[in-house]
Amino acid sequence: MTDVKFEELTAELLRSMGYVDVKRVGKPADRGVDVEAYLIDGFGNKTKYIVQCKFYDPKNPVRSGELQKFVGALKTHNADRGIFVTSSRYTPEAIEIGVPCDTLHGIAPPHFHLPIQVQKGHGFMSAV
Repeated sequence: MTDVKFEELTAELLRSMGYVDVKRVGKPADRGVDVEAYLIDGFGNKTKYIVQCKFYDPKNPVRSGELQKFVGALKTHNADRGIFVTSSRYTPEAIEIGVPCDTLHGIAPPHFHLPIQVQKGHGFMSAV
């Protein structure tokens, strides 16, 4: 699988979960965003999500610096929430960045089969 395909599959997953206006924006110099999407609640309020996708070998974990940059990207892109998706795992230091950040969701194996629960729980999940 390529990085682009991973981003496309993530966008498809978000659409299937009810996100709207989903678009893949990932490219070189994308300023930390691969997918943009919105979720509309029962009152019609629209929440902007940005998504960073990292298709990594399982031996190459997401490090804290990548999470720190993504947290900064939330502000740069005027996003309400962020989702960081990886095919690998997060280092313990990266989890320390993600766990206290209530606007950030992290998804990594083996949690790919639970994307709806991860999203609704506003949690940071990893296979550490």
